[in-house]
Amino acid sequence: MPDLDEVTVLPWDGRYAVAPANLYFHGEPYSHDFRRILQNQTDAAAAMGFRMNMGVEPELYVLRDTADGVKPWVPEDMHNAPTRGYDLETTVLADAFLEPMVGYINELGWDVYSFDHEGGDGQYEFDFGYTNALQMADRMLVFPVEALDGLSRIITLGGRVPPEMSSCSISVSNVRSGPAPPVEVTRTLA
Repeated sequence: MPDLDEVTVLPWDGRYAVAPANLYFHGEPYSHDFRRILQNQTDAAAAMGFRMNMGVEPELYVLRDTADGVKPWVPEDMHNAPTRGYDLETTVLADAFLEPMVGYINELGWDVYSFDHEGGDGQYEFDFGYTNALQMADRMLVFPVEALDGLSRIITLGGRVPPEMSSCSISVSNVRSGPAPPVEVTRTLA
């Protein structure tokens, strides 16, 4: 069932929207639905007086097809072996990709505070504000990769590059959301 409270109109093409959904099987919540599992965990944390926050730093590769195979979208990315990772110049050279990407993320209200060229050739990371765990998981459905018209290929979280070169950093925190419920503590002394 779509969660109509979380519908997101895509800023790069307002004709489309994404609604995260909970899966049902034979009219019952599907026990292996990842969104439902996360909801159960956030509900359990709330029952203990905590709110689960999550921050995600998605990384992706921006590549192009050439006669010599798949290459980074910014050709200069290949100039320093083994990589120009974390290089300011190649970050600036990717502005035609990075500027609209950051703009779309900010239009979604996600508050980009950092982006950079990562360790792999053609690899970029985006850092934006944290939110509650379920909302952050829903955001990853919308991460605006589809918006990049004219780019040959976007590869996220692995794809056709070695999996050790692409990742997504996830930080989860539990924050006290109100008065702490009573906790029973049992101590055993040896």
